[in-house]
Amino acid sequence: MTIFVRDLTQEEGNRLLRIARKGADPVQVRRALLILASAQKMKVPEISRLYISQVNISGIRFIDLIKKDYLH
Repeated sequence: MTIFVRDLTQEEGNRLLRIARKGADPVQVRRALLILASAQKMKVPEISRLYISQVNISGIRFIDLIKKDYLH
């Protein structure tokens, strides 16, 4: 079974694109990318590659950003 986000409105899609392209908060950027990927019907293995790429780019700092996000 595969689960995707619902169809996004034009306004939601535009807002997510703005966050993904110009967002200052790395956590928000990753979340926006995740939602956009799901909206394009990307499956979990494909989406997880996005996260693996982020770890490869950011290194261990990626884990610190995740922990910081969940502590708020």
